[in-house]
Amino acid sequence: MGLVCSKCSKVNKQNRILLLGLDSSGKSTLLYRLKLATDVVTTPTIGFNVEMIEMEKKISLTVWDVGGQQEMRMYWRYYCENIDGLVYVVDSSDNQSLEESKREFQSVLKYENIKNVPVVLLANKQDLPGALSAEEIIKKFNMEKYCSDRKCLLTAEGEDLACDPPNTSKVCEWLTMAQWDIVPNGSLASNIFQNGSLDPINWWNGLPWISDSDQMWILLQL
Repeated sequence: MGLVCSKCSKVNKQNRILLLGLDSSGKSTLLYRLKLATDVVTTPTIGFNVEMIEMEKKISLTVWDVGGQQEMRMYWRYYCENIDGLVYVVDSSDNQSLEESKREFQSVLKYENIKNVPVVLLANKQDLPGALSAEEIIKKFNMEKYCSDRKCLLTAEGEDLACDPPNTSKVCEWLTMAQWDIVPNGSLASNIFQNGSLDPINWWNGLPWISDSDQMWILLQL
């Protein structure tokens, strides 16, 4: 049986999404891919970038991209205040930094101010040689343990993942729906982890989503 969040269609809220992750994980590239629908050359973020983005299905976003250098990480918790969704970006191709990224991700999940905030772990740079697969990232970051009590999602991104729409856009839709309790705690994660595998291109279409008119949001079959 499906749940419909009819009140969502009446809300004109600017959702605040935060991008975190180590430096050079690809946060700024993802931000401007989302904003401009193309890849642009970016430089390491000193401080933060912020963009207002209008998505389909009446989704309005303010997306903050916060620098991932060591000296910036102590301030991450302050950027987490009053956010509606968190996207933690991982460079899947940088094996040397994965353990450090995992530690920082687990530290972020302990922030009291995001305990009810939906979280996405985005395995980025899947197109680069030596990149860990999304399934390997799930195991490496022990997602089943750390995301069992919250709304949590893992997806993948890379230049060769020619999704339409891109996974980054789908993530923003999911984060918006998760705020309205259409996505129960843990349930979406269990769908992704089904059979211990994940297809980074097709998993979204494999979930039981149903589209409705522009006045309604996506439905999730429960």
